[in-house]
Amino acid sequence: MQPKKSFKHLIKGCNGGDFIMKRKSIKISLKIQHLLLYIMLFTIPVLILGYIIHFYLVEDLQNEVMLSNDEKLTQVKEFVDSKYVELHNISSTISTKREFSPNYLTSYYKVMQAKELLNYKIADEFIHDIFYYSRENGYLFSYNTSYTLPVLYNNHYKYVDWSPDEFLQDIEQSKSTFVRPAEEVVLANNEHVNMITYGVPVPFNSSNPYGTLLFLINEEVIDNMLSNVVGSTDGFAYILNSEGEIIADYNGLNYDSSSLFQQLQKNEEVFQEMTLDNQQFYVSHVKSAYQDWYYIAVTPESHLM
Repeated sequence: MQPKKSFKHLIKGCNGGDFIMKRKSIKISLKIQHLLLYIMLFTIPVLILGYIIHFYLVEDLQNEVMLSNDEKLTQVKEFVDSKYVELHNISSTISTKREFSPNYLTSYYKVMQAKELLNYKIADEFIHDIFYYSRENGYLFSYNTSYTLPVLYNNHYKYVDWSPDEFLQDIEQSKSTFVRPAEEVVLANNEHVNMITYGVPVPFNSSNPYGTLLFLINEEVIDNMLSNVVGSTDGFAYILNSEGEIIADYNGLNYDSSSLFQQLQKNEEVFQEMTLDNQQFYVSHVKSAYQDWYYIAVTPESHLM
């Protein structure tokens, strides 16, 4: 019968190094588990807090961008409205001048006298030129000189999309004001520019006008203001009339303005999120009560983020 071995003998009988290593690995494993638990307990609140902060920061940034765009758009609207009030005042003034009546414009000398009264565009970069057309006598002149219709159209202001026949018909027969959205015009020096054309029958608001005033407006002046609203090559801006036609735009010809206009009509909130051409945008806009035009700034979500 063999004697029982003591606990010490049992330990000695075992691999002492393995036993110690096992105890150490158990301690390390417990430490790792505790560490992972602490990391989880710390990370989850941080992620939740980070998401909340991110959400409110983005929302706050979005509101700031929209409010800034709204303020800038309002400045553009007020500027353009004030300019059209000036054009209205010029038209009203000319309507009262006998020098523009067909009974007075009976000779080239009297045309020269009348054209001196068209000196309104000096120091005003908004107005590129002003013309007056006498429907009865066929005289066409500006402050600088007089023209025949073919000479004006073919040699000085050749409209790419406004044909000579349509041009003549509009200035001969229009009984109410009209605005042609910004379009390409070829100047005498072969420079291609975009002009907005504003036509006003004379006398102003008459049912039987005897003349037409044509205001040629630099789209570039408006574009520069719209570019300040957008502040980025990624964004774009429009001025749309009540029919959704583009009066002026900055950087927006690659996008479907008609879709944007339809969405604005459905929901006229000042600030909106919209999907255009499968991209997400933030849209802010103001509307002119004077002209019933929409002034719109569009910021891509990617740029905002």
